[in-house]
Amino acid sequence: MKPLYLFFLVIISLIDINCVHGQSTQKFKGHLIHNNNKVVAPLEVRVESFLTITNNSGYFDVAIPADLVQARIELTDKRFMILYPTGGRVLIPKDPKLVTDIIIAESSENKTLSAYIDYSRRIEKTVGGNSAEVRALKAQLDSVTALLTKQYNLKEADLKSAIELQKGRETTYTQLSETLNVYLNEAKDLENAFKYIADYAFQNQDALKELIEAINSYNTAYEKLNAVHQNYYTAIKNNWQSDELAENYSNLTDYALNDLHKSKILPLNNLCRSINDYVSKGKKDDNLKKQILSQVQQAVNSLTQSIQVLNDKTQVLLTKLQTKTSPLSTD
Repeated sequence: MKPLYLFFLVIISLIDINCVHGQSTQKFKGHLIHNNNKVVAPLEVRVESFLTITNNSGYFDVAIPADLVQARIELTDKRFMILYPTGGRVLIPKDPKLVTDIIIAESSENKTLSAYIDYSRRIEKTVGGNSAEVRALKAQLDSVTALLTKQYNLKEADLKSAIELQKGRETTYTQLSETLNVYLNEAKDLENAFKYIADYAFQNQDALKELIEAINSYNTAYEKLNAVHQNYYTAIKNNWQSDELAENYSNLTDYALNDLHKSKILPLNNLCRSINDYVSKGKKDDNLKKQILSQVQQAVNSLTQSIQVLNDKTQVLLTKLQTKTSPLSTD
């Protein structure tokens, strides 16, 4: 009896391996292909009620009941939709080695939501609630709202949240871009002041005043950025819902406030004091003047390179913030 018992256990084990909740199974293999041939990060795929995850190349496989001849494919990530096969319905190949191609694309939900936000904002800005323009906008808004609530299962709270996010992005972008550009421009003005005026400042009080004014103007821009940079970090993280963008911004301001300001700007401030001290003494010392001007030239050359780096970082960040305008877009 003992050998028979062992044989029985082996049979049971084999049956369990090929069962899904007590049913015999077959292997279904699929391949997600982006319609623009983009590389898509691993996505969770639902084949009927069975979940699996694609690999880095978009391939997946899953055990499904052996009697299934057709299955519905769904993506749990709502940023994407299935273009083909229509409705996500696929025929199960008789050969389990065959791979079924599934064409996907970015969901139109983002575009529809953007339209909702656009109509809502335009209605807010339109004077006269009974005008034909407003009535037309409201009709379009109602149509878009119906699509979002029925097809994409978004609730009214989701729509209101999207509008608030968009408002936050617009406000943050406007203020941040102004703050960064003002800081950059003042740094460039300071660079040019030392580059073209420093030599004249040794014998011309007006030139020396221009240097001091350039420093003071820069300091105002620096103090503003230094005071609000943490607020912008929080605003980017919350409104864009992106840790990556927030860190990009943090790296930019760290470069501006530390690398550029402390390492490149402050030495020029000290050199301005040296020029002022030289003028105050009223004695000519050509060697000292040459020494100071040499230091100014070195500092300006170094500052020029750093300003270019900061300018590049700023344009990249602002472009990223501007292009990620959809409230559902994150990284």
